[in-house]
Parts: sequence; structure tokens; C-alpha cells
Amino acid sequence: MRARRVGRPTIAGLAVVGVLAVAVGGAWWARSPDRGDAGASDPTAGASTSTSLALAPLGPPGQDELDGIELGLEPVVEIEHPTAVAQQPGSGDLYASGVAGRIVRVPAAGGEPVTVANIGDRISTSGESGLLDIAFDATGDLL
Repeated sequence: MRARRVGRPTIAGLAVVGVLAVAVGGAWWARSPDRGDAGASDPTAGASTSTSLALAPLGPPGQDELDGIELGLEPVVEIEHPTAVAQQPGSGDLYASGVAGRIVRVPAAGGEPVTVANIGDRISTSGESGLLDIAFDATGDLL
């Protein structure tokens, strides 16, 4: 008789839990009166309420809706050989880096970009080297 390990979830067990969570959540969502599509058995169906909820789309948007979207790009910083952009948590400021080691802050409220660091003298840029990425810690205090 083989001993069975207790307390360690298996991938199959986690998959079953995930499927059940989706099924139960979907069933709850389908019956939720807050969705604004209460069934005929609901005595308050059709009654007006003082608040309304915005519903999330049920699927991807159609081509007509996508064709109506206008997008544009506006340059906010010029940096030689850009490699990464990171948003500082909490402030919305963007930080852009270049392969040569320059890091620039672009204020979310507008204004001129400011070079906050240049570590070019501490890195190698030969071959495929250089400053390739930047990231903030979870608090946004450290870059």
C-alpha cells in the first residue's frame, strides 16, 4: 500500500478548483439581479432604480466599434536607442531608458522630461549589452 501525501495540492486538483470557481462565478453572474437583466420570475423586473451599473462587454468588440476608435501618438521624450518604459506606481510618471544607460523621467502632469540617472560609465554597450530594462519595486520607491 502506497502512502498518499496530504497537504500538497496537485496540478489536477488546482485545475478542478479553478474550473469550479469559474462555473460557480458564472452561474452567480447569470442570476445576479444587479446586472439589470433580471428574469421574469423577479417581481422587481422592470422597476426603476436610482442607480445603474455599467456592464462589462460580454465579448470582444466588433469591427464596426473598433473602426470608430481614433488613436494618435505624440512624442513625449527623445532618447537614443530606447530600451524600456516603466510607470512609477502611485505617481503616473513614466521613466524611459536607453541602451547607453540614460534614464529619463517624463512627468504625468506634463512638462519637460528630466534625466534622473546616467549609468553609462558603469555598463558595457559592446555587442548586445547595455541597459536593456528598468522596473520599479512594488512600492514605487526604488527604480
